[in-house]
Amino acid sequence: MVAIIANIRSASVLTTEVPAMPASRPAPVRNAASAPGALPTSHLSRREQEILPLLAARWTDREIADALCISYRTATTHVTHIFNKLGVTSRRDLTSVMRG
Repeated sequence: MVAIIANIRSASVLTTEVPAMPASRPAPVRNAASAPGALPTSHLSRREQEILPLLAARWTDREIADALCISYRTATTHVTHIFNKLGVTSRRDLTSVMRG
C-alpha cells in the first residue's frame, strides 16, 4: 500500500499545468479592458473576464473549452452571457466594438 501511494505521488499524471494555447491561434490580448475603445467589463464574472480576451483573439468555443478545461457547453454559455452583458450579438460585433 505504501509503495502504491509513493508511486502515485511521484507520477507525472498529477500535474497542475495549464494547457498550452493552440499553435494556430494568436495570443489573446492580456488586458482587453484597457485597450482603446474598451468595454466596461467590471460586471463580467471572473471566468467571463478570462474568456473575453480569447474571444477577441478569435478563438472558437471548442478552443476556449479545451484551454480552460471546461466543457464545450459551459464555454458556449459563458460566451452567450458575455454577449448579453456587453450588448453584442456576434464575435464580429464584439471585436469591432473592442477595437473602437
